[in-house]
Amino acid sequence: MRILAFDLETELIVPGRQCPRPVCASLYDGERSELVPYDRVLDVAEEILDNPEIVIFGANITFDFGVIIAEAYRTGRTGIVPKVFEAYDKNRVGDVLIAMMLHDIHGGHLGTAPDGRSYTLNGKAAMRYSLALVTKILTGREDAKVNDFWRKRYAILRKFPIESWPPLARQYPIDDVVNTYESAIELARRGKNFHDVPFQTRAALALHLGAVWSLRTDGEAIDALRPELLARYEASVEAYQAEGLFKVVGGKVKKDLAAIKRRVVRAYALGDPPPCTACDGSGKVESPTTGKPIQCKTCDATTYDLPQGVPRTKAGGVARDRDTLQESGDDSLSGVAMVSLAEKGLQTYLPALARAADRPMDLNPNPLLATGRTSYSGVIQLIPRSGGYRECFRAREGYYFLSIDYSAVELSTLAQVCLHLLGKSALADTINAGMDPHCLTAAKMIGEDYDTVLAGKKDRFAVYRQAAKPVNFGLSGGMGAVTFVMQNRKENAGSTTGPDGTVYPGLRFCIMVGGAEVCGVEKITEHKGRACPPVCKACIKVTEEVLKPAWLEAYPEMRDYFHYISTNVDLDGSLTQLYSNRVRGGLSFCSGANTLFQGLASEGKKLALWNLTKECLLVKDSPVYMTRPIADIHDEILSETPIDGAHQAAVRKGEIMVEAMRAYTPDVAVGVEAALMRRWYKGAEPAYNDKGELIPWEPS
Repeated sequence: MRILAFDLETELIVPGRQCPRPVCASLYDGERSELVPYDRVLDVAEEILDNPEIVIFGANITFDFGVIIAEAYRTGRTGIVPKVFEAYDKNRVGDVLIAMMLHDIHGGHLGTAPDGRSYTLNGKAAMRYSLALVTKILTGREDAKVNDFWRKRYAILRKFPIESWPPLARQYPIDDVVNTYESAIELARRGKNFHDVPFQTRAALALHLGAVWSLRTDGEAIDALRPELLARYEASVEAYQAEGLFKVVGGKVKKDLAAIKRRVVRAYALGDPPPCTACDGSGKVESPTTGKPIQCKTCDATTYDLPQGVPRTKAGGVARDRDTLQESGDDSLSGVAMVSLAEKGLQTYLPALARAADRPMDLNPNPLLATGRTSYSGVIQLIPRSGGYRECFRAREGYYFLSIDYSAVELSTLAQVCLHLLGKSALADTINAGMDPHCLTAAKMIGEDYDTVLAGKKDRFAVYRQAAKPVNFGLSGGMGAVTFVMQNRKENAGSTTGPDGTVYPGLRFCIMVGGAEVCGVEKITEHKGRACPPVCKACIKVTEEVLKPAWLEAYPEMRDYFHYISTNVDLDGSLTQLYSNRVRGGLSFCSGANTLFQGLASEGKKLALWNLTKECLLVKDSPVYMTRPIADIHDEILSETPIDGAHQAAVRKGEIMVEAMRAYTPDVAVGVEAALMRRWYKGAEPAYNDKGELIPWEPS
């Protein structure tokens, strides 16, 4: 086997077109370099794909093969497409950027230098892995892109013979493949986790092809949503301006940050504290250099002597973040926090949605986080589930959205990890017996038997089952009580209504399980000797005295699991992933507790996405042929599928996803849930016709 570096220069990427036309290909095998004109790019690509002795390496090679696949379809040479997938399946394609990321995951510093500082390139912080950065890391050179004048100008040269190109235009693509080759050789020689490169490179291609298809939105729905959001925003601002929390500056209404901070102090101090002694309550002190009045840092210009218990920023000022405002007990401050969300909707989410009405949304997947999971740059994973944003996404004409979600997959992978490491798992027994793990935890919380809670899970025991879900998912990662309570009080975690009618954002365990009338009557800003954001003391008590003991009673193997994690993390800060043998270093107890079962879920999900993508593109008699996987979002794979045959496509897609995950959970059952939609409804559930066939879900 020999390594061949391969790269394309293309026309410019433009919004909505992530597979532009190729201009030339460059190749280097350690001895000989070659430039190939645009009209021979597919010929050369097919030649190297047909040669089983060649391992092809690139830098962001996902982009290059995306272009090859698109060009094959444009020119009718679709026979090349299965050859691309075959080369990937035979571990003949790798990416030096992914290889470098895997190496850094082993060292426990993905995204940063080994000392924890930002990677730098030519004196600037490097925001992402690139060929230039990888070259610098491995060789110390910062000249990988020194000849890049033509980098964004190759479209000009497309129809001209390569021998007539300016010297720099010929040199730049050769530099790229030489640097890629040298990086690949060096990483193959001393890179850690190098064995995992082919698998992660496959996942990157599947993600990229989904991003190329992407999502579209409905301009009319956006136009209808905009005035509704604007009206809500303006009404809220007007109300809080009357209370002095907003002010007019230069003709624009802005938050009065000083007023908000003063109100935060009063809320957490339960009244007006005494005046600040440093500024005598004026909020101003004399500058030691100019003698002019400047803001008092002691009181953060609030005029108050800041008491213990007032939440602070890292710099020591008065906090005014969303958590602080929402947990203040002051309805107006909570309202200001929600105004900020509406403002973000108008300034960030709606413009992004509007652009996708004219062209596919630009999705930019990141194939590899430290856990093994994936993410996306941009707004796609940030768009709120409520507020009408998601409903603006509309399936293309002739298609439905097909969402298939793994059912509590991280419970299955956690159970598999415990079986593998400990030889036992009550959680595995529960899942394999077809029992509901959330009902079992709820039963332990309230001292009822499982069958009784199961029978009443939709009515009298529903609230306890709802509380049990985050217990099962959150505590297994070693989460402490404060973090657990805070994470579940977020707006999108659900809502809790107290007996007095107060509606709280998120889950409030003191009300749901502890019988409290109101959440947050008493707050703490310190727990077990550590400062923490303001959090309800009663919720902490319920978590530590009811929720966690019930969970450990239901799944006693977790004590041994935590002992295993603690012991191994204490040894060298690293753990080895089951089956893939990918090592992750730099672990704390919590990241160590999470990484084994999250990594297992990520690998099963990536295998599912790869197998699904192949079948959708290559297998013409498959029910999923012409289905287009779009995005890997948490435990869901979102696709667009032709309306004709949508039910059969859903069945087959579910089979592919279960089969892939079972490769990583051979001893624990895995389930999926499918929904068809005309719009991307977060609350969509399976809906069936009288023939038992899946049909589009619509909100009632």
